[in-house]
Amino acid sequence: MWRPGAFFPNSAMPMSNTATLPTERRAAGFAITPEALRLLVAMAVLALMWISLRPFGAGGVSEGGETDFAREGMLISQIGYSAMAAVVLATVMTLVDRRLIARFVSVGWLAMFAIVGLSAFTGEADGVWRSVAFSLIVTALAGAVTLLPATARDFETALKTVSLVLLALCYGGLVVDPVSSIHQAFDLEAQHAGLWRGVFFHKNIAGPVMIMIGFGGIFLMRRRHFAAGTLIAALAFLFAFNAGSKTALALAPLVVAIVLVPALFGLRLVAAIGAVVAIAGAHALTVGTVFVPAFDAVLRTFSETTTFTGRTAIWDFAGDYVLARPWTGFGFDGFWGTPLLLATEQPFDRAWDPRGIVHGHNGFFDIVLFFGLPGLFMLIWLTVFAPAIDYVRAGRQTGNGPLADFFFMVIVFAVLTAALESFFFRRADPIWLTMIMALAGLRLCARMPLRS
Repeated sequence: MWRPGAFFPNSAMPMSNTATLPTERRAAGFAITPEALRLLVAMAVLALMWISLRPFGAGGVSEGGETDFAREGMLISQIGYSAMAAVVLATVMTLVDRRLIARFVSVGWLAMFAIVGLSAFTGEADGVWRSVAFSLIVTALAGAVTLLPATARDFETALKTVSLVLLALCYGGLVVDPVSSIHQAFDLEAQHAGLWRGVFFHKNIAGPVMIMIGFGGIFLMRRRHFAAGTLIAALAFLFAFNAGSKTALALAPLVVAIVLVPALFGLRLVAAIGAVVAIAGAHALTVGTVFVPAFDAVLRTFSETTTFTGRTAIWDFAGDYVLARPWTGFGFDGFWGTPLLLATEQPFDRAWDPRGIVHGHNGFFDIVLFFGLPGLFMLIWLTVFAPAIDYVRAGRQTGNGPLADFFFMVIVFAVLTAALESFFFRRADPIWLTMIMALAGLRLCARMPLRS
């Protein structure tokens, strides 16, 4: 997919990148080529990220209980993702150009991985070391997706194929297994009855993932896969609409306006600046309103009574805990749902009891609770500022524009979504994994041209 040789003009490309003689091509006609193997592995990883090892598993929650469902799903995911990680590692080390791997490695992400790893010492959750290891393995696995396809055409094939399979499963499930594919009145959250979730556990996962896949459809249309791209975009956006994820539906056109419209006119610097401003504004006017009165005053000029469905009570409740451990945090998964939190007294006048929730409904807020200020500052750099810089640089690489636009749209959309949802380092969460794929792909887009 990438041409590292363009940066090493005096170095020979690997044997797999050279032309094959006609006689050799005929002899290997029935063999699986290294390029084909890399494509198959890339599609397998994408399918694992989006479809998971337990598609339609949400239908069993009301029968077996949420705890049993989560425990069983965690075990299956740990085994499946670990096996896939071993396959990907073997494929990358044997079939991918070592110079490409060197360009792929990021000092910033190595530092972030170290912060996450060290947080296991401060975490008190059961099985914290296992959770940290699994999260880091899955994150690295998602990032490696962009290393696997041998050419840009192969990446497009993987994206198109897996997107169509996912959409077929989600729409087919509405007919074949509606109890699992559609939220029901007897589910744990009866207020979501009738909303689509497809193969996913919850409509708040289905909506954002479908928006990201819709962006992929737009990318495929720009790369001359017009029929498939149009079909993917239309079906994905329609599914997101019926998933009823209001945040995702509101952000999708905003991201198109911020990123894609300027990019079509070659104004990627304008798009990068607009994205950073939009991200800063979104977080300032959500979680920031609880801690900065000036931000709250601005918000109240637009909406006098909004609490973001009770989220302000959550942020206000946990704010004092941030100050208790500002540099180390409470460790990976070391706050929500822990005995420390459950033993806290609940004021009678609070609109929502935050002690029973599973996350803080803001990605960066949870990061500072888990990993402290070092983790927060590092993740802000890696997910906001570094991608903006990479995006501007990627526009200067011949042929990288449409792919960089796709990756940057996914990143901006995910970080904006994180203003009201929390998915950073949430192991097998498809929103997080798709964002990681885009971050890794954009990094490579900024450093080397594509192989067509």
